[in-house]
Amino acid sequence: MNDIESISRQNCTGCMMCGDLCPKQAISFPISRADSFWYPVIDHEKCINCGKCYQRCPSTLILASEKAEPIVCYGAKSRNEEVRANSTSGGVFSELAYKWIGQGGVCVGAEYDLNQRIFHAIEKDDAGVKRLRQSKYAQSDTSQIYLRTKKALTI
Repeated sequence: MNDIESISRQNCTGCMMCGDLCPKQAISFPISRADSFWYPVIDHEKCINCGKCYQRCPSTLILASEKAEPIVCYGAKSRNEEVRANSTSGGVFSELAYKWIGQGGVCVGAEYDLNQRIFHAIEKDDAGVKRLRQSKYAQSDTSQIYLRTKKALTI
């Protein structure tokens, strides 16, 4: 049976989605001492071999997409100079997020905590969007964000 441990460390993104999907909470994420990266580890006594961790893993989807035809790409930027100046990718994220939140939605993204650690959060207002701005070139703690996002989408 394929499980999340069959994904090579080179291909693992450390997104932690497998942990949120596991119905038995059999997956933990100790930080590797070798590279300070979170890798999934299965508690095989709890695991029921359902395969959900492997089936939904973004790494398996990425590897499959490498065989697909290239997609067309587009570029965009915010017309608002303040938004653009405080963004790292032209402000498109902020513009889309403001529009979405204005229509009653929520946005999920990475932000810094008071200790400058990166984690994923669900934001519901303009101030929250500002915290999600800027690229974070380090691994983010995404634990429980998929479950919290699913809950936010079903309310």
